Amino acid sequence: MSDVLADLVRDLDDADMGVRLAALRRGLELRPPGLVRAIRDRIVQESEGSVRTAFVVALVRLGEEVLLREVARALRHKDPVVVAGAARVLGEVGDARTVPNLIEAFKTEDVVVGAAVARALGQLGDKVVVPWLVAALEQGFCPEACAQALGVLDDPRALPALEELSTSTDPRLRLAAAQALHALQERA
Repeated sequence: MSDVLADLVRDLDDADMGVRLAALRRGLELRPPGLVRAIRDRIVQESEGSVRTAFVVALVRLGEEVLLREVARALRHKDPVVVAGAARVLGEVGDARTVPNLIEAFKTEDVVVGAAVARALGQLGDKVVVPWLVAALEQGFCPEACAQALGVLDDPRALPALEELSTSTDPRLRLAAAQALHALQERA
């Protein structure tokens, strides 16, 4: 095992979540031989959800295409926690090929899943999803997540729905709408 890999493995095993995440970032920059195996060996025992998500994202970025397909398939899982986790991973990976899978997963009544999918769709940056997000926003489905995603997507079709949301009595929704509108105006 190389010194670089040995250092990364030591940090991937650290009790501090921040150290583990920093090791993943370094590993993605350095890409030493054996890193994929080291991550795979640790992903199952990782108890922290955000680190486990980062492990999966790192594996996909390191070329584990099969894992990307597995995560996309997880969007059809019966457990909403699994679906929301898969959506978060796909948003982090940033592969636009998963947009159709995410759109399909967005056809849900589960607000946790809907919010995770909306955020992922925003992260992917494909404007084809704007009508879906606007419709969800207008129906009051995951309005905060939809507003955030629409702010990222920079599409004027979102303006009327965001302006309407900015008059909400809920301060969180007004804030989400204001931030999204501000982001859209900054890019204009």
